[in-house]
Amino acid sequence: MFSNCPWNGGIKGLFKSGHFSWACDDCIESNRAIEAKFEDQTYCDYSPYLAYFDKEMECEKCGENFIFEKEEQQYWYEVL
Repeated sequence: MFSNCPWNGGIKGLFKSGHFSWACDDCIESNRAIEAKFEDQTYCDYSPYLAYFDKEMECEKCGENFIFEKEEQQYWYEVL
């Protein structure tokens, strides 16, 4: 891990840094969000996620909007 990574200090470090994404129980239960496993996220060029939501993004190449689905985010951040 990198020394400047905000989650080197675990959950406590995340809360202190203010860099985290989480979801309430209602969002998890209604499937609006997926609970993340931050311990499976290996890169530190982003703040770790505690939950994933579908989010609209813009393609850097063509400028088209697309939905980065929560399941795809989980795959990218926890598997790849």
